[in-house]
Amino acid sequence: MELVLVFVLGVCGGILGIKLNLPAGGLIGALLFVITYRLIFFDRVIEMPSFVVPGVQILIGIVIGLTFATGVLSQLKTMIVPAVISVLVLYLFTLGVALLLTKFAGFNPVTAVLSMAPGGIAEIMTLSLSFGGNSALILLFHMLRIIVVILSTPFIVRWIAG
Repeated sequence: MELVLVFVLGVCGGILGIKLNLPAGGLIGALLFVITYRLIFFDRVIEMPSFVVPGVQILIGIVIGLTFATGVLSQLKTMIVPAVISVLVLYLFTLGVALLLTKFAGFNPVTAVLSMAPGGIAEIMTLSLSFGGNSALILLFHMLRIIVVILSTPFIVRWIAG
């Protein structure tokens, strides 16, 4: 019964997040509602049915796959070198900070890498569930990143654009 209540809260939070135009509103709203409920009313794990996580992974794969357009391939020819360089630089930075978190903050390696990894919350949280990272800590890092990016990007874009 409690799993049904959590599901309903998640759907309500997701709808509210979408209505408020939050970035990734459905995901963020659902997370906030369920986390709030959990912090207020219980501190035990609710076991999800075994098909839920793989089902969500499949759904995310479908959604991401549908965003791929054939025009991307023609753009890829001219953008492959800068794209590979930017991914390598970003990932080297990610791994460097993850190593620092592991060494000086006591993070386990999976949590450190996923906390620093660029990517959407849904995708990173799916990886966290698959690899056994500390999902709450990873989520905290990504939420902070999203908040900082959303609040600072308009100013940075205006500054760069002149």
